[in-house]
Amino acid sequence: MTHDIGTQETDRMAAETANLPGQPVASPLGNEDHRAINLARLWKFGRITLFVLAAVALVYWFRLRPVEVRAHIIQNGDIAVEVLGTGTLEARVKAVISPKISGRVAEVLSDQGDEVTAGQQLVQLDDEELSQQVEIASASVEAAEAALDRVKADKDRAVAVHHQAGFDYERTKGLYDQDTAASVEIEKATEALSIAQAELARADAGIIEAQKDLIAEEKT
Repeated sequence: MTHDIGTQETDRMAAETANLPGQPVASPLGNEDHRAINLARLWKFGRITLFVLAAVALVYWFRLRPVEVRAHIIQNGDIAVEVLGTGTLEARVKAVISPKISGRVAEVLSDQGDEVTAGQQLVQLDDEELSQQVEIASASVEAAEAALDRVKADKDRAVAVHHQAGFDYERTKGLYDQDTAASVEIEKATEALSIAQAELARADAGIIEAQKDLIAEEKT
């Protein structure tokens, strides 16, 4: 009984000693297995090392390789000087070109930078509306000319009337002075002469006004 208790106590203490931290644990693997594991670790480490060395070699080759140098023989010769750049050309003398009349541009006959000469047509305006205006202006000029001709004819008639009224007045006055004509007749002759003079003056004024209208229409 005492031997059993001692044996159990000894086994318990051995088990506690085996489970203490830091104590070596017996490995179930043999020496051959340990050698194989070590060789696998060495092979893996060697591959990693080779990969790192290869990467370092590539970096050195691409970053630190020698620069290629080309040799040239120095000789005497002409040097071609060329300057390349972008810019804007501006003329020393500028002229602003504008038409005397406003209108829509129908066609541009020259472009920026083109060489032009004096008298050369640069643009073409749309003349459809202008042609209509010219026709209207021409009709107005013709109407003014007709009005001037009409007042000139009125003046010619007024001159004739005035001449006849003057002749009748002189004849009637002579008869009146000879007591062969009544005072009523001399009064009528005088009135007719006055009316003829007024008509002649009105015809002259009409001619002046018609001439002004004609000049205005021609300018337009």
